[in-house]
Amino acid sequence: MHKVKEAAKTTSYQILGTIGALYMVAIPIILIHALYLELEQYIDWEHIVQASRYAVLASIVIVPWFLINLCLAKRGVEQEEGKKEK
Repeated sequence: MHKVKEAAKTTSYQILGTIGALYMVAIPIILIHALYLELEQYIDWEHIVQASRYAVLASIVIVPWFLINLCLAKRGVEQEEGKKEK
């Protein structure tokens, strides 16, 4: 039971880390968009498009990374429980 709690704690840290990473991607996009609204005549659309591309690329990397870590944590708990039963 203790290992399950540790895995849940690790998973919650991974979830928080993933949310933090998404915010690290989202905040610059929001700031660029706000800056665009303020300085519309000076900012080219290419900046917004480029920031959106980076956000998509980051999500392509972050989501599978989170799912792989979740599966590995689950497998580790199952192995520990199997060792205890033997």
